[in-house]
Amino acid sequence: MSKNALAAGLLALTLTGSTILASTAEASPYRRHHHGHYWGGVAAAGALTALTLRAIAASQAPSDCYMTRQPVTDDWGNVLYFRRVRVCE
Repeated sequence: MSKNALAAGLLALTLTGSTILASTAEASPYRRHHHGHYWGGVAAAGALTALTLRAIAASQAPSDCYMTRQPVTDDWGNVLYFRRVRVCE
């Protein structure tokens, strides 16, 4: 497992835990019902999990790929600009 994937996983676990704990804390000792207020923490945890899994999948890309610059031309062959292109063999 790469360092980036491990760091992303630890960050996601930390943020998920903090959002869940913060969303279940009560300000008043007499209030016992949440009335659906904890769903924000659950949604945040789901979003962070999705972002973490996406980062892990992106970090496991094939290693025989590289980035290069490709010229973009107009109809007459004049180079307008260069764009970065990923080339995998």
